[in-house]
Amino acid sequence: MATNYSEITVNLSNLESPLYDDHYLKFSSQKCIIFGKNGTGKTTLCKLVSEQIKNMDVRVFDGFNNLLGSDQKLNAVILGEDNVQIRKKIEEENKKLSQKRQEKEKIQENIEEPKDENIHNLWTAYDDAKKTETAAKKKYDKELTRIAASIKNASHPQIAVATYNRDNLIKELDNDGLFNKFSELSDKEEEKYKEILRTDQKTVKELIWPQGDYYRMRDQVNGLLTKKVAPSVRIERIAGNEEKTRFAQEGLRLHKPNDVCAFCGNTVTESAYEELQGYFSERDITSSQNEIQELVQKIKKEIQIVEQLKINQKDFYAIYNDQVLEVNNELITHQEKVLKWLESISDALENKNIFKVDAPLSSNVPDDFGFIKKEFEELRNKNNNDDLKKNQENSMTMLRYSRIIKLCRESKYSELKKKWEESKITTQITYQNLESEIAKIEGPGGLDEQIGLIEKKISSLQAQTKNERKLADHINQHLKNFVPFKIVHHSSQQASERGYYVVQDKSTGKSRDVTKLSSGEKNIIAFLYFIEKLDEIDEKNKNTSSRKKLIVFDDPMNSNDETMQYLIMEKLSSLMKSREGDRFIILTHNKHFYINMCNRSEKKRFLTRVHFVSDGTKTHIKYIEDQKEDFSTSYDTLWSELHFLYDSKQAPENLMLNPMRRIIETYTNFNNIGYVDFLTKVEGAKKLFDVNSHSIDDLEADMTGLDKDKIIGLFKSCFSQNHADAHFKNHWTESK
Repeated sequence: MATNYSEITVNLSNLESPLYDDHYLKFSSQKCIIFGKNGTGKTTLCKLVSEQIKNMDVRVFDGFNNLLGSDQKLNAVILGEDNVQIRKKIEEENKKLSQKRQEKEKIQENIEEPKDENIHNLWTAYDDAKKTETAAKKKYDKELTRIAASIKNASHPQIAVATYNRDNLIKELDNDGLFNKFSELSDKEEEKYKEILRTDQKTVKELIWPQGDYYRMRDQVNGLLTKKVAPSVRIERIAGNEEKTRFAQEGLRLHKPNDVCAFCGNTVTESAYEELQGYFSERDITSSQNEIQELVQKIKKEIQIVEQLKINQKDFYAIYNDQVLEVNNELITHQEKVLKWLESISDALENKNIFKVDAPLSSNVPDDFGFIKKEFEELRNKNNNDDLKKNQENSMTMLRYSRIIKLCRESKYSELKKKWEESKITTQITYQNLESEIAKIEGPGGLDEQIGLIEKKISSLQAQTKNERKLADHINQHLKNFVPFKIVHHSSQQASERGYYVVQDKSTGKSRDVTKLSSGEKNIIAFLYFIEKLDEIDEKNKNTSSRKKLIVFDDPMNSNDETMQYLIMEKLSSLMKSREGDRFIILTHNKHFYINMCNRSEKKRFLTRVHFVSDGTKTHIKYIEDQKEDFSTSYDTLWSELHFLYDSKQAPENLMLNPMRRIIETYTNFNNIGYVDFLTKVEGAKKLFDVNSHSIDDLEADMTGLDKDKIIGLFKSCFSQNHADAHFKNHWTESK
């Protein structure tokens, strides 16, 4: 089953002194081989890997000294010794372990981001759902923002605070249950709330209400209507005739004795005058007429009071408009009824013949204004005790809610909200599906736990075969034909403690301090010791046994001779091939070693190649995507380095001189051309490029008046004057 490797990411941006111009180093292959000169940040990267990668068992090889204990001894390592029966049990457990790991890898293929964009799994389903939800939420939020802006900017009147925004709108839509509790206002309702917002403080004054008792007034009127004045004597010529009686009464009032009668022209005699006075008793008549007149005036005053009754709707807050209108309609109706009745009884009195009994009033007596006064006073008290500020706040809220409902109804709000809510449900479902599969690995009784139990059992079986001498035997087997010494195990004086290793000369049998070896000898021992220690049985650190290893080699090639270099490369190749489940980072400044390790990789798709290139200030991380971009020889490397420094805006001009001098030196040596002769054909070239005037790494040459293009021009001219135009063109172009 092919192994899929998850992406390893190292954060490079949190250093106190920035070293890299890239923020991250990333790779998804089994092996990452990094080439970089000294000072480009290889060791710093190793420290960052150790600090940041927590889900793997990180092992870093960084030379000999770090392998020594505090007592400066090379401490013993416990390895397993062959035992047929135990080995069979271990093989059986390893089969189970392999099966569980395959099950885990199969699930991981379904829950991790696939490298092929055409592959769809639970991870992509969840990722697609999240993207769909994000897009739907973005559209929904955009519509809410538009609606909130419309609410905020509404004026005449203003219906929201100046800081009103989308969050306020969402809160009102969600918390107030807007669409369930409220509806869009009618034009009339809207105008009412607007009027409240425009309103100043209003106080309604008292009205002067009629005080008349209409039943008593009726009785008084009827008393006068049914009453008459009786004459003192009888005058036959007018007796029984109402019109003649009224005519005579009026004549008596208008004439005096001896006056000429205005009607007949005769003289009014004293006897006739006295006769009429006797008939019409003046005191009784005056008394009766006064009673009628007083009651008529009382009725007319009542009419005046009733007519003046008026409720002004503008005196009230708009919130009470409907109630005011209702009371006012009642008042007008009752006013008409009362006035009609008052006028009828007034007319009856004014037309009364005091000498005749009239019929009493038969019309219904209207109620007084008490019930209307009560309604009016209740309404007036409400208005005068009203909290205007509170009502205006409520009016603003009602107008805003109505506007929100209207804008939502007229827009795509409901549709966008529905799409977003549906996408959230889809995201939740895909997430639950993903979590369900993850739980098969990480949950209680999951594959990680099962794998851990199997690995503990294997460790327990291995512990039964532990042997400290085995590492020494392995190292000696590798070195037997290359060095004049061997590694010898010394047991500790304490039975409970581990032993240590010493170096013993093969010819003399004498032991010597392991720290006294040459740097090359130390390096090869440290390298082999580190590799053997990867399989150490360490009962104290069982928690790391279930994790895959990330094995880091920081410049494993030191000062070893060619034979040892070959041994290191062979051992590394064999190690990476035998541990396909583990991951490797190899860092080197040795181009020959870098090229060989890249070429030894059988599965190129499991290899990431990286160059660390410094511009003198920071290190640039260059991923090699194509074989043509990588080194083929050390000479090609010099050309690539030169082109990088030329292109880099940060790199100063003088950094280009070092690779140029090395290129010239390599070219002239290979073609058997004198170094100085190569340079003297171009004026100014010897001053810049002569290695006899400057050391090969000298960066202090006089650069006055020279920029990068002029330096490249001089460099190119050197090749042109030595008939090597094609050589320059080929390498300068290929190095881009």
